[in-house]
Amino acid sequence: MAKRAAIAVLLIAAGLATATSRAESPARDVSSHTECAWLDRVSFLGLAALATAATWDVDEDGVFAGRLETSPLEGVIDFGNTWGDGRVIGGGATAVFVAGALGGDPGAKRLGADLMRSYALSGVTTLALKGAVDRRRPTGGRYSFPSGHTSSAFSIVPALHHHLGWRASAPALGLGVITALGRLQDRHHYLSDVIFGAAVGWAAGDLALRAWGTDTGGGRLALAPGAAGFAARF
Repeated sequence: MAKRAAIAVLLIAAGLATATSRAESPARDVSSHTECAWLDRVSFLGLAALATAATWDVDEDGVFAGRLETSPLEGVIDFGNTWGDGRVIGGGATAVFVAGALGGDPGAKRLGADLMRSYALSGVTTLALKGAVDRRRPTGGRYSFPSGHTSSAFSIVPALHHHLGWRASAPALGLGVITALGRLQDRHHYLSDVIFGAAVGWAAGDLALRAWGTDTGGGRLALAPGAAGFAARF
């Protein structure tokens, strides 16, 4: 019953993505950087849902995770558990925004704002799915599906590609894959968890670019005797 409920959630999510993508929104022009037919948000989420359903029972015995643990790249793969942490992705996005605002660099501020939006949208979606499915982790803990680390790592790829091109997005994509492998290696997630986590992150990043207009918000530094603060709007 739990498995059927989880698959139903996936199909519903894909259906909702289809509906929202057809609705007109005050989106900005994201140019050819994110206009890739084969990565259309709708088809991408639909294929991810099917792939997730197909791999739901894969590696429940932990054989693949065991092979990752003995891989020569075990140290590199383990880094994914650090990279996908929300404090790294979210903190890095915030740092870029603050640096751009304080340094008077509009490009960095826009990039930081888009990274923050992508990460936030991905996080909200991931948390909602975790609560709805409540799948047990390989270690026995709760909220395995989807992988939050993986969704966070993949959420920043579209923004990096849009602002900086493939030279920035390709390494980020590679780190996203390493994050997914790291979550499998440490048995925090199943294969289906990281597949849909990656899809949620990428789709959230793409949607964040399209859903907000060209207003990238602003920031200002407030100083007072014995205190300092930074206010941001994004």
